[in-house]
Parts: sequence; structure tokens; C-alpha cells
Amino acid sequence: MRINIDKLRFKKDFDRIRILHWVHFLLILLITFIEVKYHSIFSTFIRIFIILIFYKLFFQTVRNLFYTYFSFLFVVYVYLAIGLIQALFIYHNRTLVDLNLLTMIILSVECYMLSSPIYFPRVNWWIYDFRYRHDLPITITVGEGNNEIEGRLTDLRRYAGCVLLFEDLEIGSVLHINTSDIAVPLTAEVMSKHVYSMERGLSYGVKFNFESPKEKKRFDYFSRYFKKNGRLKLSSNFQ
Repeated sequence: MRINIDKLRFKKDFDRIRILHWVHFLLILLITFIEVKYHSIFSTFIRIFIILIFYKLFFQTVRNLFYTYFSFLFVVYVYLAIGLIQALFIYHNRTLVDLNLLTMIILSVECYMLSSPIYFPRVNWWIYDFRYRHDLPITITVGEGNNEIEGRLTDLRRYAGCVLLFEDLEIGSVLHINTSDIAVPLTAEVMSKHVYSMERGLSYGVKFNFESPKEKKRFDYFSRYFKKNGRLKLSSNFQ
């Protein structure tokens, strides 16, 4: 998978995510240096070396938005949880307790910011039968054009979504989205593009635009329908 970071419209938000990533990396190093009085110099050196190698790879997952980010995230959470337990019940060090909690909070904020279809869209490739996929068939017109493009809406969260198409669109393209399932026309802007393989189409992270409260209310209704439709498909798959 690759994503066109240079043209990502949420560049300011992505810069904040990178700052948060640096902050919790530096906090983990600080925690390690404070814990040196509970360990030998040699073991502390080994831990720092492992942390540097680990975070070099972790930074790559953030920079390229690899889905392995969540595997690295889980490892860091476990590491911090172990450090928190040790600080509470073994070291009895309030400073370490506070630093571990602060690092976990910063990591959670970063994770929340990244948990958007623009950065990490949900695409259920493992469900081969389209009858059970949590998506909707849609038709799209780009800009002021009249040509309709068939695609699928595979994710819808936090006023953003993921659109799967076989057409190559530019970042910033305005999409007019309709579906035969429910008559709610929507307008969205392409914010990011993920390329998995040409055989599976292109995955676009889109941000929905609202020019009036009525349009936002209409989107909320559509969002409820999308979630309900996904639950029905999931339950049908296991019957």
C-alpha cells in the first residue's frame, strides 16, 4: 500500500500526528533513563538500542500509513502497561507512574486522530462475497461532469469515508455520490489515495462537505442507514 502524502489535504493534522509520535518516543526514552537506577547500565543500553530500532520502524509505519502501525501500537501499549505496573508496585515511583500514563494518553490521542477513513480506511478484502461486505454500491460523478462511475462506499466514520473505484482520480476532486439503496445525494472531496493493487481498485479517503445544516442532517441519516446495513449483512453472514 502507498499513499500520496505530499498532496494530502490534511497535511496540518498529519504534522500534528508526527509531533505526537515524536513526543511519546521521547517520553519513552525519558522513562528508560529514569529507570536506570533500577537496572544495570548494560541492560539500559540494550533497552535503548532496541527502542531506537523499534521506533525507526514505527516511524516508517506512520510516515507511509502502513496498517502494521496498529501492531506496533499494541506492542507500545503493552510495554507502557508493564512499565506502569512496575512503577506502581515495584519501584513505587510517582514520576514514572505519571510519565507512563502521560505517554499512554498521547499515544491514544494519536491513534484517535489516525482512526479515520482518510488515513486508515476499512476495506474488507477477506470477505469475498459482496452480499456480506459492509459497503454500499454507489454511483459517482466527478466535478461538473455527467459521466457516472460505479464504485463502493466501504467505510463511513467521523464525517469521512472510503470510496473504492477503478478510476484514477486526482487528490482534491469533488465527488457527487448517490446510491440506489437510499435517495440521499452527498458531496465529498478526495483527500487521500491508497493503491493496493490495480486488480482491486483504488481506495480514496474522502471528506464530506456540508453547505447547510440540512445537508449535515441528511448525512447523519445516511450514516445511520450505512451502519444498520452493515450490521444486517454481518448477521446474515453468520446465519
